[in-house]
Amino acid sequence: MYKIHAKNSAGESNANINLNLQANQKQAGKGPVFEKPKIYQNNLGRDVILECRCSADPAPTFTWYQNTKELKARPGRYEMEESKDGAVFLNKLKIINFMNADAGTYKLMAKNNSGDATAVMEVKMPKIVGMPNIRFEDNNQRAFLEVRVDSGNPPEAKWSHSGKSIKVEGRYSSECTMEGRNYVMNLTINDLTEKDSGLYECEIFNGVGKVQQSITVKVPPKDPKVKLPQIVGYLNSQTAELGRTFIMTVDYAVGSVTPQAKVLKNGTDLSLDKRCTVRVDSTKHSVIITIKNVQMDDKSTYTLQLLANGNVCDKGNFDLSVIQVNDEANEEVDEVGELHVPSNKGSRRSSTVKKEEEYLNRRSSQEKPGLLDPKALEQSLQARRDSMTNRRTSLADAIPGFAGLKHRETPKVEKEYFVEELQDVKIKEGSLKALLKCTFCKSTSKFRWYKNKLEIFQGPKYNFLQEGNEFALEIKKIAMEDVGKYTCKCNDISTTCTIQVEEKKHTYHFNQKLPKTAEVVRGKDLTVECSVSDPRATVAWYHKGEKVEYVAGKIEIKRRENRCILRIVRARPEQEGEYCCIVEGDETYMDIAVEDPDENDEVVTFECEVSDRDAEVTWYKNGEPITANDKYEMLAEKKVKRILKVKKITMTDDAEYTCKVAKKTTTATCTVKPDVEFRQNLIDTKGIETKHKELECRAFNPKKYPVYWFKDGLPIELNDRISTTEIEGSLYLIFQYLEMDDTGYYSCKIGNHETKGLLEVQECEKPPSVDLTNFKAQAT
Repeated sequence: MYKIHAKNSAGESNANINLNLQANQKQAGKGPVFEKPKIYQNNLGRDVILECRCSADPAPTFTWYQNTKELKARPGRYEMEESKDGAVFLNKLKIINFMNADAGTYKLMAKNNSGDATAVMEVKMPKIVGMPNIRFEDNNQRAFLEVRVDSGNPPEAKWSHSGKSIKVEGRYSSECTMEGRNYVMNLTINDLTEKDSGLYECEIFNGVGKVQQSITVKVPPKDPKVKLPQIVGYLNSQTAELGRTFIMTVDYAVGSVTPQAKVLKNGTDLSLDKRCTVRVDSTKHSVIITIKNVQMDDKSTYTLQLLANGNVCDKGNFDLSVIQVNDEANEEVDEVGELHVPSNKGSRRSSTVKKEEEYLNRRSSQEKPGLLDPKALEQSLQARRDSMTNRRTSLADAIPGFAGLKHRETPKVEKEYFVEELQDVKIKEGSLKALLKCTFCKSTSKFRWYKNKLEIFQGPKYNFLQEGNEFALEIKKIAMEDVGKYTCKCNDISTTCTIQVEEKKHTYHFNQKLPKTAEVVRGKDLTVECSVSDPRATVAWYHKGEKVEYVAGKIEIKRRENRCILRIVRARPEQEGEYCCIVEGDETYMDIAVEDPDENDEVVTFECEVSDRDAEVTWYKNGEPITANDKYEMLAEKKVKRILKVKKITMTDDAEYTCKVAKKTTTATCTVKPDVEFRQNLIDTKGIETKHKELECRAFNPKKYPVYWFKDGLPIELNDRISTTEIEGSLYLIFQYLEMDDTGYYSCKIGNHETKGLLEVQECEKPPSVDLTNFKAQAT
């Protein structure tokens, strides 16, 4: 039996394989093999589902474990579901109402006659580790926000700034890396401005739960005296071999800003050529220029530019020449310089003899013919032959076929690339599927698919297709969570595209509508609710055509799945009127009336609750203890509720009442309004003689006590000139015409309550008159 143990950051798995090597026997079937498990939430985050896919033949038996404890299906706690799709078995474990106590290591063991396998899942709530980290670089042009989290499986993060969600594009980039046992959520912000200061929220979720981390960022001012990076020394001319890879490293002096690099060839950016890359190594402070598969056209003059914040801070030129390397082997020369590598047409011996004859011919041509001695010449040739015979063996003699050998040719590796890359897709929510296609240069390549840098696997949601060198990803049942960047990676080459999902407009309806009318007493709370067909529906409340916003302690809006709740706290008269709840596709209306409280109640009730049902309480009025009698009734209801009833309310009952148990007290105030109340008093006024005049006051007189009018403390006798009337709580004293004697203090009295006002009568204009009495006396 062979045992395989596999482990990565997402979990671990074991597989056992029985190998039978007996002759003429074959092991039938296939041992269980698990795909990568999945963990996700359901029921608005209350439940956690563990999903495992296993291929096996014959069908295995499955057993779930939590840590070392075997799990069984239990209503309201664990639900287990098994299904089959061909030779793939789908197992789900649903943990209902997941709590922290449910965290731990979960295992699914599969076993059949051909072997067994175990899928291991680390299920835990994400937990923030340490304090968040903020770094600024490039003269405060770039910020890095880091949050470390302890999570059983790779988490995802959503970033927001001042309450607004951040789209990871443009100036923003986000990634999840692993350091040790913790994951690091990174947010990079480029081109910083003062507006980027503020509160950032990082919401991290891993399929089991979520956690939030707040980070306050204050962008520091930029240093006006920025030290710019500079190229070290001068750039020399370079030589590259045809068909090979050219690499050039240029050092630069460190500045306060990390530079970008650009290489131009005849004014054209070199990075536009797929064979060329320009990379800045900030750790070694160098720029690395790479040109693969050098061609003759690459011979030119190049310009290297260092850029800081988009501006050129230094540059230099260098020439690149291309040479062709001769791979054919050169002829080998022996130690004395005489022997050369022979050709295929003759042997080494014949070549040597030929050289000897040429040597002798040269000497004979130089010497005089008469001086040659045939005997001396023969001795010289024999000595030469003996010398050649006694030489050590050369490579040409030791290696058969040495003359036909050549230098080893380095195999040329073709650059891999995508013939057709992935294209961005825009699709509507609810579509049956979306298809991403790309074409690679080779058909025999290992491929993988990623979503937002996390690998995805074949399953109910994703389907991998391949035909020759064409690769496709089929995404089923498009939803809003399918938005993201998708990458296909073949060998080490990748291509990326973006999927944008247009939200589908949903129509909903109210299962339960608002009541047509509702009444509430002024100062009391009122709660109304309706029910919508889908808990995901967004509703809005309106009052007299204006949108209602949540205000704590005044008007509160709540959601309980399908229930839409509106609560009016301490109702006021201005809150009455028409209310409307609107959802996409439907609306419901109601009228709310705010009524004044009944001020004629003869009993006032005070209630409070105690922690012990046997507790004895003492009641006080303005600090003085009170006892039960005809005026006060003390009750204990529902074991912990204590009640005080004050009967036959009078003005003396306006006081502060206290309930005391042990050393704890609670206090409330009772305000008693009089049975008669003047809501508008008489005022001092003036009138003109012979003119009409009315004195007015308003009174609250629910018990209809008689109304009396007085002038200077004396009752007024009513007649045709002076009369009284009452209209909707307003009391009038009416003068048909005023006389000078009507000047005085007038009062209106109801029971023991009275209001006063001064009336001043001014003399009216009269024609002139002549007194002739004295004139007649003088005439006589």
